[in-house]
Amino acid sequence: MSFNAGLLTDEEGNVTGVVAVAKDLTEIKQAEEKIKESLKEKEVLLKEIHHWVKNNLQVISSLVNMGSMGAKNQEQIDLFTDVRTRIHTMALIHPHLYKTVRFEKVDMGNYIQELVNYMSQVFASENKIVTNVIEYSKVYLSLTQAIPCTLILNEAISNAFKHAFPSLQKGKVEISIKRKSSDMVNIRIKDSGIGLPEEIEINKVTSLGLTLIRNLAREQLKGKVQVKQDTGTEIIVEFKVIRD
Repeated sequence: MSFNAGLLTDEEGNVTGVVAVAKDLTEIKQAEEKIKESLKEKEVLLKEIHHWVKNNLQVISSLVNMGSMGAKNQEQIDLFTDVRTRIHTMALIHPHLYKTVRFEKVDMGNYIQELVNYMSQVFASENKIVTNVIEYSKVYLSLTQAIPCTLILNEAISNAFKHAFPSLQKGKVEISIKRKSSDMVNIRIKDSGIGLPEEIEINKVTSLGLTLIRNLAREQLKGKVQVKQDTGTEIIVEFKVIRD
């Protein structure tokens, strides 16, 4: 029950009466409780969905891993490895979603650290030492933009680990994701390796990795992508953040 009261006065300021207004808030309180209960149910459901998706992606990854055991040559082994890392790259997103207070957003800085740690283990070699340098500001992306971003990162980082540094060579991979302005995000992956065999025109590339990066950046993120070759290879992707 809500109760408000006020005094009535005449022209000389003398109190002539009292006005009181009472309002029953029971229905409003009940409606608020129903909304809160509904939101909790939806949050639990979304967490279950993300958990289910993550588990299914892990099952698929395990099946791919089992298939790789029958690979007959290095080319087939590399193909299975690429598929497995792409699947795992997407699966990593879901724990970040259902553990964060910002349930609709992915914290890309924390995600990149976990992704790089995973890929360092996958492509670890006794013949080379690769140092990873990660820089990031607070960048939160919706799932719609986070997934293509993670796949771009996967392709660029895996290409650096696999091709930038020949055997018995040390190297460095720099990965950064930062807000360029209030609504623009810049992703940069640069290695200190041997570089690409020739000047690359991003519009004409035919390799799977660079083609995926180009198509994801332009078609799904509606952004732009550059490939630079100075000392090593540098891939830069910029796109506009989807507003809530």
